[in-house]
Amino acid sequence: MTQRRAVTKLQAIALLAIVVVIALGGLYYYMALMPTKAPPREILVGSPNPLTGPASKHGIEMRNAIALAAEEWNAKGGVYVKEFGRRLPIRVIFKDTESSRDTAVKVMTELVTVDKVDVVIGNFGSAIVFADQVVAMEHKVPYITSGASSVLLTRRTDIDVSYYFNTATHTELYPFYTMPFLDEAFRPAINKKFGFPETRNLRLAILYQDSPYGKGVLEGCKLYISKFKPKIEIVEAIPFKLGETDFRPHLLRIKESKPDFVYMAAFIPEQTAALTQARRDVGLNTLFQSVICNDDEDFYKGVGQWGDYQFQETTGTTSVPVLKGPTRENGERFVKAYRAKYGKLPAQMATHIYQTFNVVMKAIERAGTLDKRAIRDALEGIELRGEEYANALVCPFEGDVFRFTKDHLVNMRIAVIQMRWNEAKGENELGIVWPDEYKTAELEIPPWYAPGA
Repeated sequence: MTQRRAVTKLQAIALLAIVVVIALGGLYYYMALMPTKAPPREILVGSPNPLTGPASKHGIEMRNAIALAAEEWNAKGGVYVKEFGRRLPIRVIFKDTESSRDTAVKVMTELVTVDKVDVVIGNFGSAIVFADQVVAMEHKVPYITSGASSVLLTRRTDIDVSYYFNTATHTELYPFYTMPFLDEAFRPAINKKFGFPETRNLRLAILYQDSPYGKGVLEGCKLYISKFKPKIEIVEAIPFKLGETDFRPHLLRIKESKPDFVYMAAFIPEQTAALTQARRDVGLNTLFQSVICNDDEDFYKGVGQWGDYQFQETTGTTSVPVLKGPTRENGERFVKAYRAKYGKLPAQMATHIYQTFNVVMKAIERAGTLDKRAIRDALEGIELRGEEYANALVCPFEGDVFRFTKDHLVNMRIAVIQMRWNEAKGENELGIVWPDEYKTAELEIPPWYAPGA
């Protein structure tokens, strides 16, 4: 009896073991055949840019810089994404906005609904971005550009812009460097040359593109003057239409206001035309300063001898020496790589979008996933310092730290160039005249310069 029970018990244990083995085998078979979510083979970046039309000069520069940045990341194996435990290569989908708001909206719709990109990097022109931004925000796709400087893009209230980030030197920021340059360097220089009293206000005329970009520069000037009370007064402010070529009527009005200086918010063709016509056609013997997007060898060549003594804002790494600081070595490497690949120096728009691309890839690494909300959160909280700052960026930022402000803007450093025409070489040579920490040349007042009243 005891023996029979023992055998039965052994049989039961064996039977149970067989059942367990069959169950485990079935589970393994099921898991092997069960469809699983395959990790993505690449990071998809959508890049809308004006490759044709009036803004194509800037769009092509931006496309070139993005292609270079993606190539460099892919040479390292791509971007490490923790969720998938490996590096993912980057594929950029470039699309032409044709410098048109309508086309930009169509292109953005294709990128986020058909191509299903993970992020959007690129585009130029505040008015264009104002239009296609709506599509990206509706689909909650992170959208980052350095080609649109209007602060309205991050502060608009008609839509949720929490997925939009702007790495441009924004319109409010320009005057916060230009006004100190005028008050601390240029105004004392003409006071000394012409024997003006220290109490005399500098007479400033502003010629601005009638767009969010141009209006932003004007408002930034007014804001700075209102807040800091420099010895500067705006004696004339004249808008012009985008793409305008004949500035003589505007320049005559400015001449009548007797300015000491003209600050112009324009694109390269407009700035070139105005500078050429000012002295040549109107006899307006004053000095101009142009904003960041004109820091480009095509502009310096385009104005030729009419650029002599004129001023230009810069963040470095274009036709001027790379600005001193932790980013200098990487900036010089970038200039060399860009020139080797494209046979020319990078323009300011190329410089800015290149480092923007690097920042976005750093954010994806921090997010550890391609989840769009996580990437947005990583961008919002990103802070690059030390070696990481020096290796990702090519232009200096305030405090040698990269971070976004609460309204998704940045604070990039700006210096001022003065052009000097070299007759023997037939070109404008460039020197940084302000601030002192970046200075490579002394500010000069030309013999033909006529101050205002």
